[in-house]
This record gives sequence, C-alpha cells and structure tokens, in this order.
Amino acid sequence: MGRIRFQIPHPGRVNDEAVERAYMAGVDGIPWACNTIWDEDCLVLSREVDESGNFYIPWTVTGYGELMLSTGSLMERARPYRLPVELARGTINRIRNQLAAWQSAEFVVNDEIRRAISHAVSILSNVVTRSSDSALEQAEEATRAALQAIDLLVHEYTHQRVSARHQQAEKLQTVFGVNLGRSPPEKNRSNDISAAFNSAVVPMTWSEVEATTGNFDWCTSDQQVDWCCRQSMKILGGPLISLDAGGLPDWLILWEDDFETLQSYALNFIDVVVKRFQGKVALWNCAARMNAATDLRMSEEQQLSLTVRVIDRVREIEPRTPIIVTFDQPWAEYIARSAQSLSPLYFADALARAGLGISGFGLEINLGYWPEGSSPRDLLEISRQLDRWGMFGLPLVVFLTTPSSDAEDPCAHRNINGRICLSDYSVTANTQKSFVQRLILLVLTKPWVQGIVWNQLDDAQPHDFPHGGLFAMTGEAKPLMGELTSIRREHLV
Repeated sequence: MGRIRFQIPHPGRVNDEAVERAYMAGVDGIPWACNTIWDEDCLVLSREVDESGNFYIPWTVTGYGELMLSTGSLMERARPYRLPVELARGTINRIRNQLAAWQSAEFVVNDEIRRAISHAVSILSNVVTRSSDSALEQAEEATRAALQAIDLLVHEYTHQRVSARHQQAEKLQTVFGVNLGRSPPEKNRSNDISAAFNSAVVPMTWSEVEATTGNFDWCTSDQQVDWCCRQSMKILGGPLISLDAGGLPDWLILWEDDFETLQSYALNFIDVVVKRFQGKVALWNCAARMNAATDLRMSEEQQLSLTVRVIDRVREIEPRTPIIVTFDQPWAEYIARSAQSLSPLYFADALARAGLGISGFGLEINLGYWPEGSSPRDLLEISRQLDRWGMFGLPLVVFLTTPSSDAEDPCAHRNINGRICLSDYSVTANTQKSFVQRLILLVLTKPWVQGIVWNQLDDAQPHDFPHGGLFAMTGEAKPLMGELTSIRREHLV
C-alpha cells in the first residue's frame, strides 16, 4: 500500500470535512480509492497503488475562499512534503502548462499576465529552499499570486476567444436554457425568462409523473410544454431517467432486487412519455446521473446496461431528434471514498464507442456543493475539464448551478453544503452573479459546447441544490437573472 505524508504548519486550518474530501489522482485526473488520516502534525494519505500522482485538497486562500487545489505530481518518499509549498507549485504548474497550450493555439499573452506569473514564480523560488514557518507563509502568498494570474489569464483568453467566435457570427447559436423545475413559470415572470433564455428544460421527472404504478400525471409537463410553445422557446425534455433519489418513484424500491423488472418499468415510462411529446421536444435528455451512487442496489454494469437500453428505446421512437446522456460530478470525487470505479469520462467513452446514435453529452457542473455536487474550483480547472469532454468530438450541453447563500434551505431535497470560490468568505447573490458571469463567458469559448442550461429556476419551489435558483425564496429575481439576460442580449440569438 502506497503512503504519502504531508506536513501542515497549522493543522487546525484543515478541518475534518476537508480531510474527508482530500484525494489523490493520476494524470487523467480520476481519483484513486484512498484514505486520509492525521498522524501527529502530518496528514497521511494511503492508497493501494504506488504510482506518482497529484494530491487534491480543499484549501482556503485569502481573497478567494475555499478552492479544491492540487499539488504537482508527487512520488512516494519517507520525508513528508510541505503541503503549502506543493500546492503553490501545483497551481503555478497548471497555469504555465495551460499558457503554453493556449499560445500554441494563437493566444496572445499581454505583459500584465507575464508579470503576474513571474511574480508568483519569484515568490515560490524564494520558498523552496527554506524550511521556516515564514517560508510556508510565503508559499501561501505564492498560491494567492498564482490564482491572481489565473484570473488575468482566463479573462484575457475569454475575451480573445469570444471575440474570435463573433467574427464568424454576430450572435452565437448556442442553446441557452433554464430548468423549469416542478411547476410552470408564474405569469409575471414569463417576459423576464423568455428575454434571458431561448430554450427551457421540461424535466418530466419519473417520480412526479408516475408517483404510483401505471398512473400518469401530465398536468405540470403539459403546462410547461404549452408555456414554452407560447414563448417560442425550444424544449429540452428530461432527464427521462435519473438514478438520484429525487428522480425515481418510491415504489421502484420493491423491484430493486429484480433488475429485469425494474428495467421493464423504466422502458415502459420511456415509451409513454416520448410518444406523448413526440415532435414537440427539440432534444431528449435520455438519462442523467447514471454514474453516481443510487439508493437502489444496482451494480455499475447494470447502470450502464440500463442507460444503453434507454438510449435504444428513445432512438426507436424518435429516430431524428437529438439525444444526450448527462453526467454529474465530472471530477469523480466520489470514487475516492466509495466502491464505485466508473468515472463519468469512462462511462461516456463506453457509450460513445458503442455506436448507439448519441448526439452528444450533457455535463452537470453543480459547483460549490458537497457531497452531491462538485467542490469549488478555479476557472482554469473548469476550462481543463471542458477540454477533456471536448476530446469526444461530440456536442456538449453544460448544466450549471452555484449557490447564492450558504444558509439552510428548507426547500432543498439534498442535505448538502453550498460554497463557491469568492472574492471574500461569504456566499451572496452578488458573488453568485460575479462568478457565473465569468464562468458562462468561459464556457462560450468552447465551440463544442452547443448548450448552456441554468439548472434551477426558483428557490421557493422544491429543488435539488440550496439557493441555486434565479428567483429567491421571497419571489424576487436575483442579480444573476439580469446578468444572464445581458449575456444573451450581447452574445446569443
């Protein structure tokens, strides 16, 4: 068993939750199964493999709040690594590697970016040969300087790439949508929503439509479809099957030990819903969150098999309508602490190679939530993740959610924490707006991303993620709503 030790000068700054979320991964970014414990003043990570890898841990940085940062590639050795130094080294390494890649694609680097990177490197250079506590504090400053350089780099890259795309088309044809949730939009919001978005998700959630076996309630779905038609908005239907607790009807638990019967119920639901809305839906989201753990006793092989059968059935009924399969938790952090081994990328690769007629993939980035979302990450790391999915050569639809508050949310189904990378240590509607504005413009730099969907409309209705909606529990529109309207007006049809 491989073990790597990390020395942390002030162990109290790393709480138990951060230790639980820490993991190590290989060059592909996929975590290894591992265990992390304290041994006096050292954090000890143990794993079954003994390969070199990158260590990931939530780390609080002054001016940025909590971010999932990583070291460079580390080998096993008897002497412990100084974690603040290695995180600074890893952050600088990421920015320098990405800069080289973007320069090869005709990205023009300005002097401000060069100075910012040089400043971070200079601080780190003064640290690596010293072992005092003051040197470790300087390592923290090197990390902060590197993150400032990342901000500058991503801002300039976004500006250049979006401008280049606009030279080819005055307005981008990207699908820009919002998930309508569990009710039709209120009448007084219709104009605001249709001004911000050109498309909408009608969930058609199995647990809501068929709450009891064989009894279908189409009231909400019909109203949402009619609303979209009146607003001339494209309809994204589904996900038809979602393995999370909120997506499956409660009565299905009776059949969790009978996979064939469970699958037959799922396919029957597919038949009914797709035929009912045939010709009205512009894109079918066949299945979602199939890579994640489920309350049902279902193996990963069965999850993959069910996904294939669902795709086949939708394609039989709708041979021409585009279909996608959506994955959440793209960094696969859950693998480090569970028996699961199939990452979203490997799951998607298996489907892409099977020749099933998939039109593309969906990617849920529910950022700043734990444990059923993704830990906060800087924009450069998000860009790298989108690039990985671009390697499939298929269109990508990105589903986004981030919180506007870290307070308790009585309407949220998931008992999870909400955090986001910030300019300070509070999560507010304004920090949500600021971060999402930069995030969406970054996503628009990727030509293979053909759809962006805000994954939650209203905090006052039952929903998945705390405070992730565009309308607050009081009914007022959050600042983000106006920002999304501006983005559409400036960049999208």
